[in-house]
Amino acid sequence: MIKNRATVYHAWGFNVIPVENDKRPVVTGSYWKGGELLPSRYFWQQWNKARQSMSQMDTMPWANATGVAGVCGVGDMTCIDFDHSAFTPVKRVLYLLGLNQRYRWVVKTPGGGYHVWVKAEGEMPTRLHLEGIGADHVEIRHFGHLTMLPGSVHPSGGTYQFVGRQPIEAPARIYASTILRAYADVTIEKEKPERTSNRVLAFTSNAQYANAAMRNEMNRLATVGKGRRNDALNECAFNLGQLVASGDLNETEVFDNLTAVATGIGLGHIEIEKTIRSGVKNGREHTRGIRAA
Repeated sequence: MIKNRATVYHAWGFNVIPVENDKRPVVTGSYWKGGELLPSRYFWQQWNKARQSMSQMDTMPWANATGVAGVCGVGDMTCIDFDHSAFTPVKRVLYLLGLNQRYRWVVKTPGGGYHVWVKAEGEMPTRLHLEGIGADHVEIRHFGHLTMLPGSVHPSGGTYQFVGRQPIEAPARIYASTILRAYADVTIEKEKPERTSNRVLAFTSNAQYANAAMRNEMNRLATVGKGRRNDALNECAFNLGQLVASGDLNETEVFDNLTAVATGIGLGHIEIEKTIRSGVKNGREHTRGIRAA
């Protein structure tokens, strides 16, 4: 049954992975570590970029699977995840994406949320995760993530289900810039800390603060108006460059995420590279103070 569902999803362009009801890839064996016998699970990361063939999908360990997960990113597959959400923000996103309210790639999760699947046309950030309006949080999953597909069993025992009729074709293809603007409309961007070297900030951890800063800057850049885009890119690069200098963010990740969003809002590649390098360089000269609480 699960394998049959996986075959259909694969035909619609998904890379699929057999999972158990803990939302993790199926156990395929065991190994010893530190005197403890631990389960080894199906290694799915090989399908982060490469498209599966039908024969490769067919030979996966489906026998013990209770669900099928889609790999985000491959084939431009993108999931907008509404956690503990009313349906209102989902309707708003569908409207802003230009999709009919009866769009078939809307999934009700047993955990009290929704998934909306689309194909992103253009470069996207790897992941965005912000507090939602009408939802605990709203997340965009575009690369390096597994997301449960309908027919799969949730840890609660419930089943992921399509909200309406089952799809008859692959998810709709939507411009990345349109997706990012719709995302910004249903999320809350936290107030950004001041850009001063002597301001000390209290967060649970440096990593928590740095990751929040990265998300906020990506969201701000994605929603900036025409005429301000290059200036906004420079400001975002400066802010994140401060955290690169302090060792809290990886420069390559900052560059890649800024490039993806800047491309999505219509800036040219030469302009993007020059602006990011300049902004990060200037930001590195003004390290931002961070202290874990």
